[in-house]
Amino acid sequence: MKNVKAFGAIGVILIFFAFCLVVTLGTTGYLLVTPEDKSIPYRFWQCLYASFQMFIMEGGGPGNYSGQILTARFIAAALAGLGVLSLLYGYLSLSFRIIRILFYSNHYVICGLGEITSRFIEDLKEDKPKAKIVVIEMNPDSDYIASVKKKAIILYGNAMDERILRLAGIRKASYNFIATGSDDMNIRIANTISDLKQIRTRKTKLIGILHIAEWDNLNVLKDNLEFFHDSENRFFELIIYNMYQACAQIIFDKHGPHIDNKGINNKGFDESNVCIAILGFNKTTEAFLIENMILGQYHTDNRMKIYLIEKNIKNCMADFQYKFPFYSKYLEIIPVELENKELKFSSLENIATEIQKGYVFADHDAAVLEQAKILRQFFYNHSNMDLTVPPIVACLYEEADFVHLMDTNSKNSFEKEMKKKLGITLIYLLTDTCTNEKLIKSYQKTEFLAKMINYYYCDQDAINKLVKEKNFSTKAIQELHIDQEWKKLSDRLKDSNRYAARHIPVKNILVGEKNVDNPKKSKKLIPIEHNRWCAEKEVFGYSYGAWPENENSEKEKAAKDTAKKLLKIHPLIDTFDKLPQKEKDKDYDIFRITMILNNNFKRDQVYV
Repeated sequence: MKNVKAFGAIGVILIFFAFCLVVTLGTTGYLLVTPEDKSIPYRFWQCLYASFQMFIMEGGGPGNYSGQILTARFIAAALAGLGVLSLLYGYLSLSFRIIRILFYSNHYVICGLGEITSRFIEDLKEDKPKAKIVVIEMNPDSDYIASVKKKAIILYGNAMDERILRLAGIRKASYNFIATGSDDMNIRIANTISDLKQIRTRKTKLIGILHIAEWDNLNVLKDNLEFFHDSENRFFELIIYNMYQACAQIIFDKHGPHIDNKGINNKGFDESNVCIAILGFNKTTEAFLIENMILGQYHTDNRMKIYLIEKNIKNCMADFQYKFPFYSKYLEIIPVELENKELKFSSLENIATEIQKGYVFADHDAAVLEQAKILRQFFYNHSNMDLTVPPIVACLYEEADFVHLMDTNSKNSFEKEMKKKLGITLIYLLTDTCTNEKLIKSYQKTEFLAKMINYYYCDQDAINKLVKEKNFSTKAIQELHIDQEWKKLSDRLKDSNRYAARHIPVKNILVGEKNVDNPKKSKKLIPIEHNRWCAEKEVFGYSYGAWPENENSEKEKAAKDTAKKLLKIHPLIDTFDKLPQKEKDKDYDIFRITMILNNNFKRDQVYV
């Protein structure tokens, strides 16, 4: 079957034709030179057998042969050579690929070929046409091979095999993307790479992107990353990636309630009365609710109001409340049962004009597009017949290719038409998340800010210097050695700083660019930062509780450390007014740090 794929249908037909031609020419040729007498029994069959011998080059010396026999012999020799070549093709091809990889450096090693990695490869080659990519795939019959074979070198084997990893040039690679389709397999591959002796002899760091699909696996891995992965390994940095979470982050960062239609902070945003509608519930919806829970803290008193519309809303809310029983402290979710497609709700009709944005989620593209138009119909009928207000963001699951066909075959892109005429922005679950921009470039920008926030938060003197600094530059940052403090953090604490970095645009709206150094304005908004921090901690699995008060002995210090890090108990998960003044000052410091950093760097330098 592999040979059939290699030669193609036309090639197979030509080979069969050549085989028949050899047998025909050989048999007729031998019949012409063989006398027709009874001294040669079974004359025809002997001539036929002699023609078959041509394929093994039997009796090839010069002789008095007819043109037919000579032609047949040459064709037979060519077919025999082709047969040997086809048998050796796999080995020769592998040798050629390995030799090419030997000259690679700073390349990308992809472990597992599927929907996610094939999209990443396609986007990477568009963004960086000269990027060198090596793919390790177990299944030689994968449907995705055809789409990437011209863009990457493919090695067939198990990525947990150290030999295969070495052949892929993992020692000289810059990035490693692990997405096999199995969380367990992905984790095992990451551990194998981390333990490789070759990794520890690198001159530069290898960035590993590990895809984890299940929420529970994601949480367990982040909580215990140091046990799965050697965090002290300065040659291999592991980034955990989940496409549903990544998509939800893009939607909030670029199309959140505080973002206008042009993708920038909405200066006319009313933070005291934030209200959105979400139609449909799936994994991306859940991730989006989490993002709003952590980052959608806009007001000290009023929670964001979310109308959640779904056919089986009771089951969805029961499941969400089971996972996040604390959500009502941070979001006001109003469940609405979807009785039919017409969206005729008496509970929504009166407040339709108050809804600032609509979001649509479903597991089928056709359903997303249909429900987005239905939601627009609802807004149109209850908001003075406006075709584009409020904006709607629809997340396509990308399980159907017809959306991409419409995009490529039309001068006026389908998504542009939807946005221009109906105010519907389309977000693609895979295409918008499995990209070089999202996985690498944007990550680096957010990571930079997160490191800065962590550095200044650890040093009060540095904060004061930051406030006084007038010409704060990238060069000054390079002299701070912020990576030293960053490496001390667990992955959860790094996530905490990343969320603080991503909350900067919200703070920027609340404070205003002109009021960054205004203590009165800022201090009124400090409780918002504390609410955001509390929501983040509870989403991460922390619970309110006291630590051991007496820390005089090493045993008591160890008990506190265990309660904080392993048991995830924290005494500050409480309302802002109950905090000690020292802790209130810390929230103020975070507010000052993020706002000053935001105003010292361009938006495209530090933010997704």
